[in-house]
Amino acid sequence: MPGVVFLTNTGATSHRATAVGLGWSELDSAVPAEQGDQRQALLDVHAKALELVRSGAEPASVERLGVFVADAQGPPSDETWPVVGWPLEEPLAMFGEPAGSDAAGARCAVVAGEEARTLLAAVAELPSDRQPSWKDAGGWYQVYLRPMLPDEIWCAALAG
Repeated sequence: MPGVVFLTNTGATSHRATAVGLGWSELDSAVPAEQGDQRQALLDVHAKALELVRSGAEPASVERLGVFVADAQGPPSDETWPVVGWPLEEPLAMFGEPAGSDAAGARCAVVAGEEARTLLAAVAELPSDRQPSWKDAGGWYQVYLRPMLPDEIWCAALAG
């Protein structure tokens, strides 16, 4: 079932809300009233985002990307899931720095300029509902890309 994660990061505080199956009437009718109100609020945010997209407003250009890397157990078990070859020079096995104690072996790096454009081009045509597996030098990885906000300089800003 598709889900949506809303993440806000104000620098000092992060807030995360996850919603699964928004707008699915079978699911919406089975949740308590308070959750129903919260789900409706998320649908309202989604509608505003769609309105913005449909207005023709140009998206902000991505200046920097936060890149989280975690080892994967191997290739995806389902052949319909996308596989992406790592396009940057530095190997994924050594990419970034430890992301912190909550990240269990994950690494983080911030890329900008040509490296950011290269990574974005690598995922531009992938389906948005499928997290790709990344292959590099015989290893398998999960890579998560996130545009950095103007006040987010290093990986520490993304933790939390």
